Amino acid sequence: MVVPAAIRQFDSVNNFVLKKTWEPFYQLLNYLNKFRLDRGAIPEPTKTKIEEFRMLNDSVTNLVRTNVDIFNNQKQFIENVAHELQTPLAIGINKLELFAGDEDLSKDQIQKLGAIIDTLRRLSGLNKSLLLFSKIENRQYIQVEQVYFDDVFSKIIQDFSDYTEYQDIKIEYQKEDSWVFKMNKDLAVILVMNLVKNAIFHNQRGGEVLVKLCSSSFTIENTSKESVKLDDKLFERFARNSTDIGSTGLGLAIVRAIADVSGLKLFYSFNGKHVFEVSEKR
Repeated sequence: MVVPAAIRQFDSVNNFVLKKTWEPFYQLLNYLNKFRLDRGAIPEPTKTKIEEFRMLNDSVTNLVRTNVDIFNNQKQFIENVAHELQTPLAIGINKLELFAGDEDLSKDQIQKLGAIIDTLRRLSGLNKSLLLFSKIENRQYIQVEQVYFDDVFSKIIQDFSDYTEYQDIKIEYQKEDSWVFKMNKDLAVILVMNLVKNAIFHNQRGGEVLVKLCSSSFTIENTSKESVKLDDKLFERFARNSTDIGSTGLGLAIVRAIADVSGLKLFYSFNGKHVFEVSEKR
């Protein structure tokens, strides 16, 4: 059946009118898809003369503005609380350390003071870790640059050299290739620091750590007192070995958060040793 030219022309005009009519709606969808709470500035949706879409734009703008205000207030509250906690904790630890040096104290009193100081130090570390976690999840580390992981590993392994020598832990660093990745450099250092620290502190005396750097990934393999595969909750907050009272349980959770915001993939496996792999998402 041949469609008359007049009908074809009518359909074409009708489609054009519908497309122009719904254009503000698709512009609003595009605006919402690109919007992010952490970017701060609130761009205005595209203006429209259609009353219904204008009302929708106003409602969306008010909703976005309210959520941005809540987000900023929450972020500021967390930072303020963390700061206010850190100062008295530091003062309390310093005073207790001075008190512990009093010659009139008994051995039992000194031991009890030491336990209190250790608890306060753990609380201080937990406070710092939670603040860091919040900043990572709120994407406050927005500045990115080319990170040379060889430089990062070389420095961090050197920083831990005294401790590993004391614990008789051997670190072997194999650089198969250079890996340069664009991300926030501070987060890259924290990522590597936490994984290397995890491999060393959860190791055994006389144990080994093998770091292997490739062109788009690295692996950290370590011996451990725990000679079994760890469970799936390994990267969750406060997941830790119950016997490790000095751990905050946030180290690997922070690693996971950094990987997520930086476009990296994090994987754990067990082959008789614990293996952590970080690679580019493809």
